Amino acid sequence: MKKYNLSQEQLQTLFDLFDSGMKPKEVAQKTGIEYKAVVSVKKHQYLAKKKGFKSLTEYREDLARSKSINVIINILYEKEASAEEIAQGIREKYGFSIKSSTIERKIKQFQFTDHWVTFNGQTKKYKLDKEHWFVNSMMQELFEE
Repeated sequence: MKKYNLSQEQLQTLFDLFDSGMKPKEVAQKTGIEYKAVVSVKKHQYLAKKKGFKSLTEYREDLARSKSINVIINILYEKEASAEEIAQGIREKYGFSIKSSTIERKIKQFQFTDHWVTFNGQTKKYKLDKEHWFVNSMMQELFEE
């Protein structure tokens, strides 16, 4: 997990210990990894399994994709496009189907706030009404399969 600077080996060790039935507190004591980091990994592992992902990496990629879609929606909204126009534009240009009601919900949820976004391994802060350069490369990579 990037926030805690854990290596791939440390993550694998945590997964192995969780799979053996150890509790987060025991894992933290045994490995010397900060308790908050252990709990964070455990939480994400649980959410990944609950949502049916095969791996934590797959789950994290899906989270990044969701955040990226929110960015696209909000920047288009800032350009005064309606929810239906945004849905149609994303559908036509990128072949990605999203309902206008979902877009409306996301606009209400994220409108007029600052965000941190991790994309291609880099975390960037941006305001919704600035840095439109960020969208073009993001959209291309986001929808390439």
